Amino acid sequence: MKKICYIILILCFSLVSCAPTESVIDDGTQANTTDLSDYENVLKSLDEEQIGKLPQNVKCIVNDKLSIDSEINIWDATSYYVKSGKVKAVNFSENKDKCYDLMEKLAKAINLNKDVCVQSHRSENGNEIYLWDNNYTQDSIAIRNDSALAETHDGQLAVSASKFSTYYSPFNDKDKFRTGKQLMFMSAEEAEELAVKTAKELEINVCEKNELYVLDDKNTLIFPEYDTDKQNDTYVFFMFPDVYGIPYSRCPENETLTGYANQENHLVIAMDEKGISFLDIPPLYDWVETTETGEILHPSSILSKEVDKLKKYVTSGDIEVSEISLEYMLFADKNETYDIKPVWVVYYYQNQLVTGENSYEQKMALYDVYDAYTGEDYRIQ
Repeated sequence: MKKICYIILILCFSLVSCAPTESVIDDGTQANTTDLSDYENVLKSLDEEQIGKLPQNVKCIVNDKLSIDSEINIWDATSYYVKSGKVKAVNFSENKDKCYDLMEKLAKAINLNKDVCVQSHRSENGNEIYLWDNNYTQDSIAIRNDSALAETHDGQLAVSASKFSTYYSPFNDKDKFRTGKQLMFMSAEEAEELAVKTAKELEINVCEKNELYVLDDKNTLIFPEYDTDKQNDTYVFFMFPDVYGIPYSRCPENETLTGYANQENHLVIAMDEKGISFLDIPPLYDWVETTETGEILHPSSILSKEVDKLKKYVTSGDIEVSEISLEYMLFADKNETYDIKPVWVVYYYQNQLVTGENSYEQKMALYDVYDAYTGEDYRIQ
Protein backbone atom coordinates (compact mmCIF):
# COMPACT_ATOMS: atom_id res chain seq x y z
CA MET A 1 0.00 0.00 0.00
CA LYS A 2 2.82 2.44 0.91
CA LYS A 3 4.49 1.60 -2.38
CA ILE A 4 1.34 2.56 -4.30
CA CYS A 5 1.11 5.89 -2.41
CA TYR A 6 4.73 6.73 -3.27
CA ILE A 7 4.03 6.05 -6.97
CA ILE A 8 0.96 8.34 -6.89
CA LEU A 9 2.96 11.16 -5.23
CA ILE A 10 5.75 10.87 -7.81
CA LEU A 11 3.21 11.08 -10.64
CA CYS A 12 1.61 14.19 -9.09
CA PHE A 13 4.97 15.95 -8.78
CA SER A 14 5.80 15.06 -12.40
CA LEU A 15 2.54 16.53 -13.68
CA VAL A 16 3.09 19.78 -11.77
CA SER A 17 6.67 20.22 -12.99
CA CYS A 18 5.67 19.60 -16.64
CA ALA A 19 2.76 22.05 -16.63
CA PRO A 20 3.22 25.13 -18.87
CA THR A 21 3.83 28.38 -17.02
CA GLU A 22 2.44 31.84 -17.65
CA SER A 23 3.76 35.24 -16.67
CA VAL A 24 2.45 38.79 -16.79
CA ILE A 25 4.20 41.05 -19.31
CA ASP A 26 4.55 44.79 -18.84
CA ASP A 27 1.18 45.78 -20.26
CA GLY A 28 -0.67 43.61 -17.74
CA THR A 29 -1.85 40.92 -20.18
CA GLN A 30 -1.07 37.23 -20.00
CA ALA A 31 1.43 35.73 -22.42
CA ASN A 32 2.46 32.09 -22.67
CA THR A 33 6.18 31.95 -21.84
CA THR A 34 6.71 28.21 -22.03
CA ASP A 35 9.77 28.87 -24.21
CA LEU A 36 11.17 31.66 -22.03
CA SER A 37 13.93 29.35 -20.77
CA ASP A 38 14.95 28.90 -24.41
CA TYR A 39 15.44 32.69 -24.73
CA GLU A 40 17.34 32.84 -21.43
CA ASN A 41 19.63 30.00 -22.50
CA VAL A 42 20.30 31.68 -25.85
CA LEU A 43 21.06 34.97 -24.08
CA LYS A 44 23.43 33.28 -21.63
CA SER A 45 25.20 31.37 -24.41
CA LEU A 46 25.54 34.53 -26.51
CA ASP A 47 26.95 36.49 -23.57
CA GLU A 48 29.85 34.04 -23.25
CA GLU A 49 31.06 34.48 -26.83
CA GLN A 50 33.98 36.70 -27.83
CA ILE A 51 33.70 39.04 -30.81
CA GLY A 52 35.43 36.65 -33.20
CA LYS A 53 33.19 33.74 -32.20
CA LEU A 54 29.76 35.36 -32.21
CA PRO A 55 27.12 33.31 -34.05
CA GLN A 56 25.85 34.73 -37.32
CA ASN A 57 22.27 34.16 -36.21
CA VAL A 58 20.31 33.57 -32.99
CA LYS A 59 16.82 32.12 -32.99
CA CYS A 60 14.40 31.54 -30.13
CA ILE A 61 10.91 32.26 -28.80
CA VAL A 62 10.37 34.79 -26.02
CA ASN A 63 6.61 34.37 -25.82
CA ASP A 64 3.71 33.67 -28.18
CA LYS A 65 3.85 37.25 -29.52
CA LEU A 66 7.59 37.96 -29.55
CA SER A 67 10.25 35.92 -31.35
CA ILE A 68 13.89 36.31 -32.32
CA ASP A 69 15.38 35.19 -35.63
CA SER A 70 18.21 37.66 -35.75
CA GLU A 71 21.46 38.18 -37.58
CA ILE A 72 24.29 39.56 -35.47
CA ASN A 73 26.33 41.94 -37.60
CA ILE A 74 29.63 43.22 -36.28
CA TRP A 75 30.82 43.68 -39.88
CA ASP A 76 34.64 43.91 -40.00
CA ALA A 77 35.16 44.98 -36.38
CA THR A 78 37.83 42.92 -34.59
CA SER A 79 37.54 44.23 -31.03
CA TYR A 80 34.99 45.45 -28.49
CA TYR A 81 37.12 48.61 -28.16
CA VAL A 82 35.75 51.03 -30.74
CA LYS A 83 36.69 54.61 -31.62
CA SER A 84 34.46 57.67 -31.68
CA GLY A 85 35.46 61.05 -33.01
CA LYS A 86 34.68 63.80 -35.50
CA VAL A 87 34.18 63.59 -39.26
CA LYS A 88 33.66 66.13 -42.00
CA ALA A 89 31.39 65.61 -44.99
CA VAL A 90 33.11 65.30 -48.36
CA ASN A 91 32.01 68.10 -50.70
CA PHE A 92 31.80 66.50 -54.14
CA SER A 93 31.42 69.80 -56.01
CA GLU A 94 33.81 71.96 -53.97
CA ASN A 95 36.72 71.38 -56.32
CA LYS A 96 35.82 71.64 -59.99
CA ASP A 97 38.68 69.42 -61.16
CA LYS A 98 37.80 66.65 -58.68
CA CYS A 99 34.14 67.02 -59.62
CA TYR A 100 34.90 66.50 -63.30
CA ASP A 101 37.17 63.57 -62.42
CA LEU A 102 34.29 61.92 -60.55
CA MET A 103 32.00 62.69 -63.46
CA GLU A 104 34.39 60.94 -65.88
CA LYS A 105 34.51 57.86 -63.62
CA LEU A 106 30.73 57.71 -63.36
CA ALA A 107 30.36 58.15 -67.12
CA LYS A 108 32.76 55.26 -67.67
CA ALA A 109 30.93 53.09 -65.12
CA ILE A 110 27.52 53.42 -66.82
CA ASN A 111 29.01 53.62 -70.34
CA LEU A 112 27.54 57.07 -70.93
CA ASN A 113 27.54 58.19 -74.55
CA LYS A 114 30.10 60.94 -75.24
CA ASP A 115 27.49 63.04 -77.00
CA VAL A 116 26.47 64.81 -73.82
CA CYS A 117 25.69 68.22 -72.46
CA VAL A 118 27.39 69.41 -69.26
CA GLN A 119 25.92 72.26 -67.24
CA SER A 120 26.34 73.70 -63.77
CA HIS A 121 24.02 75.70 -61.54
CA ARG A 122 23.32 76.50 -57.92
CA SER A 123 20.21 75.27 -56.15
CA GLU A 124 18.06 77.44 -53.89
CA ASN A 125 20.01 76.37 -50.81
CA GLY A 126 23.31 77.31 -52.44
CA ASN A 127 24.46 73.81 -53.36
CA GLU A 128 26.48 73.52 -56.54
CA ILE A 129 24.98 70.95 -58.91
CA TYR A 130 26.73 69.60 -62.00
CA LEU A 131 24.53 67.87 -64.54
CA TRP A 132 25.66 65.71 -67.42
CA ASP A 133 22.94 64.20 -69.56
CA ASN A 134 22.09 62.81 -72.95
CA ASN A 135 18.65 63.97 -74.04
CA TYR A 136 18.42 61.24 -76.67
CA THR A 137 19.12 58.22 -74.42
CA GLN A 138 17.95 59.88 -71.17
CA ASP A 139 21.14 58.71 -69.44
CA SER A 140 22.34 61.24 -66.87
CA ILE A 141 24.77 62.13 -64.09
CA ALA A 142 24.09 64.61 -61.28
CA ILE A 143 26.75 65.64 -58.76
CA ARG A 144 25.70 67.65 -55.72
CA ASN A 145 27.63 68.86 -52.70
CA ASP A 146 26.87 65.76 -50.65
CA SER A 147 25.94 63.01 -53.13
CA ALA A 148 26.12 61.84 -56.73
CA LEU A 149 23.79 59.89 -59.01
CA ALA A 150 24.45 58.23 -62.36
CA GLU A 151 21.73 56.33 -64.19
CA THR A 152 20.77 54.99 -67.56
CA HIS A 153 17.15 55.11 -68.67
CA ASP A 154 16.83 51.36 -67.99
CA GLY A 155 18.40 51.72 -64.55
CA GLN A 156 16.06 54.55 -63.66
CA LEU A 157 13.07 52.38 -64.59
CA ALA A 158 14.26 49.31 -62.69
CA VAL A 159 15.29 51.06 -59.48
CA SER A 160 13.60 54.46 -59.16
CA ALA A 161 10.37 54.06 -61.13
CA SER A 162 9.48 50.59 -59.82
CA LYS A 163 8.03 49.20 -56.63
CA PHE A 164 11.54 48.53 -55.42
CA SER A 165 12.85 51.64 -53.69
CA THR A 166 16.38 52.51 -52.59
CA TYR A 167 14.96 54.65 -49.79
CA TYR A 168 13.72 53.52 -46.39
CA SER A 169 10.04 53.12 -45.73
CA PRO A 170 8.45 51.07 -42.97
CA PHE A 171 5.89 49.92 -45.55
CA ASN A 172 8.45 48.81 -48.12
CA ASP A 173 9.49 45.24 -47.44
CA LYS A 174 12.70 44.86 -49.44
CA ASP A 175 13.18 41.32 -48.15
CA LYS A 176 10.80 40.04 -50.83
CA PHE A 177 13.49 40.98 -53.38
CA ARG A 178 16.24 39.07 -51.54
CA THR A 179 15.40 35.85 -53.38
CA GLY A 180 18.91 34.67 -54.24
CA LYS A 181 17.71 34.11 -57.80
CA GLN A 182 20.38 33.88 -60.52
CA LEU A 183 19.63 36.02 -63.58
CA MET A 184 20.42 34.76 -67.07
CA PHE A 185 22.96 37.38 -68.14
CA MET A 186 25.34 36.98 -65.17
CA SER A 187 25.64 35.02 -61.93
CA ALA A 188 25.10 36.83 -58.64
CA GLU A 189 28.75 36.14 -57.72
CA GLU A 190 30.02 37.74 -60.95
CA ALA A 191 27.68 40.70 -60.41
CA GLU A 192 29.03 41.23 -56.89
CA GLU A 193 32.61 41.15 -58.19
CA LEU A 194 31.68 43.89 -60.69
CA ALA A 195 30.02 45.96 -57.94
CA VAL A 196 33.07 45.67 -55.65
CA LYS A 197 35.40 46.56 -58.54
CA THR A 198 33.27 49.63 -59.36
CA ALA A 199 33.32 50.83 -55.73
CA LYS A 200 37.14 50.52 -55.67
CA GLU A 201 37.44 52.49 -58.92
CA LEU A 202 35.34 55.23 -57.29
CA GLU A 203 37.74 55.09 -54.28
CA ILE A 204 34.92 54.26 -51.86
CA ASN A 205 35.81 51.89 -49.01
CA VAL A 206 32.94 49.53 -48.27
CA CYS A 207 32.34 46.69 -45.83
CA GLU A 208 32.85 43.15 -47.08
CA LYS A 209 29.20 42.22 -46.53
CA ASN A 210 26.73 43.51 -49.16
CA GLU A 211 22.97 43.19 -49.55
CA LEU A 212 21.78 41.74 -52.87
CA TYR A 213 18.31 42.36 -54.30
CA VAL A 214 17.05 40.73 -57.49
CA LEU A 215 14.52 42.61 -59.65
CA ASP A 216 12.75 40.51 -62.25
CA ASP A 217 9.29 40.33 -63.80
CA LYS A 218 7.73 40.33 -60.31
CA ASN A 219 8.90 43.92 -59.82
CA THR A 220 6.46 46.32 -61.48
CA LEU A 221 6.56 49.96 -62.54
CA ILE A 222 4.62 52.45 -60.42
CA PHE A 223 3.94 55.17 -62.99
CA PRO A 224 1.26 54.52 -65.65
CA GLU A 225 3.16 56.49 -68.29
CA TYR A 226 5.97 53.93 -68.05
CA ASP A 227 3.71 50.95 -68.74
CA THR A 228 4.93 50.59 -72.31
CA ASP A 229 8.58 50.45 -71.21
CA LYS A 230 10.19 47.12 -70.40
CA GLN A 231 11.98 46.86 -67.09
CA ASN A 232 15.15 44.79 -67.43
CA ASP A 233 16.06 42.01 -65.02
CA THR A 234 18.45 43.73 -62.62
CA TYR A 235 20.80 42.97 -59.73
CA VAL A 236 20.86 45.71 -57.07
CA PHE A 237 23.60 45.85 -54.44
CA PHE A 238 23.48 47.91 -51.27
CA MET A 239 27.10 48.46 -50.22
CA PHE A 240 28.02 50.14 -46.97
CA PRO A 241 30.82 52.74 -46.73
CA ASP A 242 32.77 51.97 -43.60
CA VAL A 243 35.10 53.52 -41.06
CA TYR A 244 37.39 51.18 -39.11
CA GLY A 245 35.40 48.23 -40.46
CA ILE A 246 32.01 49.50 -39.25
CA PRO A 247 29.36 50.97 -41.60
CA TYR A 248 27.70 54.34 -41.24
CA SER A 249 24.17 53.95 -39.94
CA ARG A 250 21.95 52.09 -42.38
CA CYS A 251 18.72 53.46 -40.93
CA PRO A 252 17.24 56.90 -41.70
CA GLU A 253 18.63 59.26 -39.10
CA ASN A 254 16.79 61.81 -37.01
CA GLU A 255 17.08 65.26 -38.61
CA THR A 256 17.73 67.00 -35.28
CA LEU A 257 20.70 64.69 -34.66
CA THR A 258 22.35 64.60 -38.06
CA GLY A 259 20.96 67.28 -40.36
CA TYR A 260 20.29 64.56 -42.96
CA ALA A 261 16.59 63.77 -42.80
CA ASN A 262 15.75 60.31 -44.16
CA GLN A 263 19.26 59.93 -45.60
CA GLU A 264 20.43 56.37 -45.92
CA ASN A 265 24.18 55.89 -46.01
CA HIS A 266 24.54 53.11 -48.53
CA LEU A 267 26.10 53.00 -51.97
CA VAL A 268 23.66 51.58 -54.52
CA ILE A 269 25.01 49.81 -57.61
CA ALA A 270 22.60 48.16 -60.04
CA MET A 271 23.35 46.26 -63.23
CA ASP A 272 21.44 44.59 -66.04
CA GLU A 273 22.50 42.71 -69.17
CA LYS A 274 24.04 45.91 -70.61
CA GLY A 275 26.26 46.60 -67.57
CA ILE A 276 26.07 49.12 -64.71
CA SER A 277 22.71 50.89 -65.02
CA PHE A 278 22.32 52.78 -61.74
CA LEU A 279 24.86 54.20 -59.29
CA ASP A 280 23.88 56.27 -56.24
CA ILE A 281 26.71 57.60 -54.05
CA PRO A 282 25.61 58.64 -50.53
CA PRO A 283 27.22 61.33 -48.36
CA LEU A 284 30.81 60.36 -47.51
CA TYR A 285 32.96 61.59 -44.64
CA ASP A 286 36.62 62.16 -43.81
CA TRP A 287 37.75 61.26 -40.28
CA VAL A 288 39.01 64.46 -38.60
CA GLU A 289 40.01 63.37 -35.09
CA THR A 290 39.56 60.59 -32.54
CA THR A 291 37.97 61.73 -29.27
CA GLU A 292 37.53 58.41 -27.47
CA THR A 293 38.31 54.71 -27.67
CA GLY A 294 35.93 52.84 -25.41
CA GLU A 295 34.58 49.35 -24.81
CA ILE A 296 31.16 48.76 -26.33
CA LEU A 297 28.43 46.67 -24.74
CA HIS A 298 28.09 43.03 -25.69
CA PRO A 299 25.23 42.33 -28.15
CA SER A 300 23.60 40.10 -25.51
CA SER A 301 23.11 43.19 -23.30
CA ILE A 302 21.45 45.04 -26.17
CA LEU A 303 19.22 42.07 -27.00
CA SER A 304 18.11 41.89 -23.35
CA LYS A 305 17.28 45.63 -23.31
CA GLU A 306 15.36 45.35 -26.57
CA VAL A 307 13.30 42.37 -25.45
CA ASP A 308 12.32 44.18 -22.24
CA LYS A 309 11.30 47.20 -24.35
CA LEU A 310 9.35 45.26 -26.99
CA LYS A 311 7.31 43.39 -24.41
CA LYS A 312 5.48 46.67 -23.81
CA TYR A 313 4.36 46.86 -27.46
CA VAL A 314 3.78 43.21 -28.21
CA THR A 315 -0.03 43.34 -27.88
CA SER A 316 -0.37 45.69 -30.87
CA GLY A 317 0.97 43.00 -33.21
CA ASP A 318 3.38 40.07 -33.37
CA ILE A 319 7.04 41.14 -33.35
CA GLU A 320 10.13 39.41 -34.77
CA VAL A 321 13.62 40.75 -34.06
CA SER A 322 15.54 40.32 -37.34
CA GLU A 323 18.99 41.91 -36.85
CA ILE A 324 21.37 43.39 -34.28
CA SER A 325 23.95 45.55 -36.05
CA LEU A 326 26.98 47.56 -34.92
CA GLU A 327 27.01 50.87 -36.82
CA TYR A 328 28.28 54.44 -36.67
CA MET A 329 25.79 57.29 -36.27
CA LEU A 330 26.41 60.98 -36.93
CA PHE A 331 25.43 63.76 -34.55
CA ALA A 332 25.58 67.36 -35.78
CA ASP A 333 27.76 69.76 -33.79
CA LYS A 334 28.02 73.56 -34.00
CA ASN A 335 30.79 73.49 -36.60
CA GLU A 336 30.92 71.92 -40.05
CA THR A 337 31.91 68.58 -38.52
CA TYR A 338 29.87 65.74 -37.08
CA ASP A 339 30.37 63.75 -33.90
CA ILE A 340 30.52 60.11 -34.89
CA LYS A 341 29.67 57.46 -32.29
CA PRO A 342 29.17 53.69 -32.37
CA VAL A 343 25.61 52.47 -31.88
CA TRP A 344 23.82 49.16 -31.75
CA VAL A 345 20.80 49.15 -34.08
CA VAL A 346 18.10 46.54 -33.53
CA TYR A 347 15.89 45.95 -36.57
CA TYR A 348 12.55 44.21 -36.19
CA TYR A 349 9.24 43.56 -37.92
CA GLN A 350 5.82 44.11 -36.39
CA ASN A 351 2.44 43.17 -37.81
CA GLN A 352 0.10 46.10 -37.36
CA LEU A 353 -3.61 46.26 -38.15
CA VAL A 354 -4.57 49.00 -40.61
CA THR A 355 -8.24 49.86 -40.08
CA GLY A 356 -10.62 51.22 -42.70
CA GLU A 357 -13.35 50.07 -45.03
CA ASN A 358 -11.25 46.98 -45.71
CA SER A 359 -9.00 46.38 -42.70
CA TYR A 360 -5.79 44.45 -43.27
CA GLU A 361 -2.57 43.56 -41.48
CA GLN A 362 0.59 45.42 -42.52
CA LYS A 363 4.13 44.21 -41.87
CA MET A 364 6.15 47.18 -40.58
CA ALA A 365 9.96 47.35 -40.72
CA LEU A 366 11.07 49.20 -37.57
CA TYR A 367 14.25 49.72 -35.56
CA ASP A 368 15.66 50.97 -32.25
CA VAL A 369 19.06 52.57 -31.63
CA TYR A 370 21.27 52.26 -28.53
CA ASP A 371 24.50 54.01 -27.57
CA ALA A 372 27.07 51.23 -27.97
CA TYR A 373 29.08 52.43 -24.93
CA THR A 374 26.30 53.04 -22.41
CA GLY A 375 23.20 51.33 -23.76
CA GLU A 376 21.25 54.63 -23.73
CA ASP A 377 18.10 54.26 -25.81
CA TYR A 378 17.99 56.96 -28.51
CA ARG A 379 14.37 56.03 -29.25
CA ILE A 380 14.61 56.91 -32.93
CA GLN A 381 11.31 55.18 -33.64
